Amino acid sequence: MAKNPTDVRVCLAIILVGVFLVSRGAGIVSQALSSPDAGSGPRDPDRIDVAAPAEISGLRLAARSEKAERFLDGPLNLDTMRPAAEAVTNVLRVWPLAGPYWLRLAEIKAASGDSLDTIIAAYQLSVHTAPFDGQMMMARQVLGVRLWDVLSPDDRRGVVTDLITVWNARPASVTQQLRDATISLSPEGRKDLRTGIKLRARLSDQQLAGIGL
Repeated sequence: MAKNPTDVRVCLAIILVGVFLVSRGAGIVSQALSSPDAGSGPRDPDRIDVAAPAEISGLRLAARSEKAERFLDGPLNLDTMRPAAEAVTNVLRVWPLAGPYWLRLAEIKAASGDSLDTIIAAYQLSVHTAPFDGQMMMARQVLGVRLWDVLSPDDRRGVVTDLITVWNARPASVTQQLRDATISLSPEGRKDLRTGIKLRARLSDQQLAGIGL
């Protein structure tokens, strides 16, 4: 009997996360969660130990997720930045495979002017924890383009994958955000992004111009 493609993708994602975390170590997680301005805050007294009973962990995770849910999308401002960072970080401390929360943390850090290292670390974890999730690809592409100039070749390939996978599903609002993002790139970065997309997808010059390329 053929395996369900979704099951295969889920298994592969779990394997990739495991390999990534083992190879890079827990340091990148600590780096992604650290910030002098956003998300650090005082140490959470209710932080769950890995040995905590599953039912206790589940209840606390549910409570934290409910509190953080309203911060997962929408604009960030001076009033919401810190509570959003704290709520999202509290979820990630007990649920490190939560891709959407890593992406939101990366966006919060970028909006607050945090260091590039911590922004990229959180962005990378959003990719490695949810590499094949269509909604995540849609949400992640704008930040990926904004970071393009400072990303590694591997990370850049991930940005291109996100872009071309959801190309036809992209709403007009996201297309405008992508245009704004590509305008902010260096001329060389914009050229490299265009080349990377053209090599992997049959898109016309008109289609590429639609996102500023």
